[in-house]
Amino acid sequence: TLSMSEVWPRDPRRVHRDVVMAGLHYRMTFIDQLAESQVEVRSKSSPPVLKRRKQDENVLEILRDKKQLTLQVSKLEKRSQRLSSKSTSSNALISHRNHMFSAGSYGHPDICCRPCILFLHGHCKNAGHCGFCHVAHEEHMPTLDKHSREFLKDLPELSFMEMVLPYFRKRVENTEFPGAERILQLLESEMTIRDTTGIRVQRIPHKIRYVVERMSLGRLVSLVCSTLGRGKFPKLMSNELKALRQTAKTLTS
Repeated sequence: TLSMSEVWPRDPRRVHRDVVMAGLHYRMTFIDQLAESQVEVRSKSSPPVLKRRKQDENVLEILRDKKQLTLQVSKLEKRSQRLSSKSTSSNALISHRNHMFSAGSYGHPDICCRPCILFLHGHCKNAGHCGFCHVAHEEHMPTLDKHSREFLKDLPELSFMEMVLPYFRKRVENTEFPGAERILQLLESEMTIRDTTGIRVQRIPHKIRYVVERMSLGRLVSLVCSTLGRGKFPKLMSNELKALRQTAKTLTS
């Protein structure tokens, strides 16, 4: 059986009309033409808004760096001002201390007296007649506590002398004042005179040796005089120290 299209060939005009009508869509009483959907292609470059944000971040970072540099410069300026003021005050204090050189400062720092606490606070009324040292000590002078002082007093006198003898030798070798060797000779002669029979070597605590090792020659003599108490030998040691300080005073003036 033949179809109608095979029996009656189609009119070319109708074929063209069918092709045109295929692109039309009938909706109610209106005729709309279907348009091909266009796919939006995203741009490969960054949006302008993002570029502006990146620029803003760079500007903020630069401003932050400038602020930090400004703060650092201001801190350095303040620190330099403090250092300059400290150097000026230290120079003035040094000149003041040289002007206020006391009687206890002769032989500093080996055979001088103890530091004057009143002068350190700036109100020593004795001035140059003060029996304590008015010159600043570079190192902190350690002291023995009450328990350590009592321990040394309970020791046999010869054991105590044997303990301090190496420190006397070291200080006498390092001092520059003539006559310091007489103090060492006095200590050694006293040890030879005393009877060494029955003396048992005792162990000295480390903290006591630590303090005694850092004492000056004058402090060592004072320690011997205070530990051994009253007697001929402590008085001789004290007199030798006074003579040595008088020698230092003569050399200084």
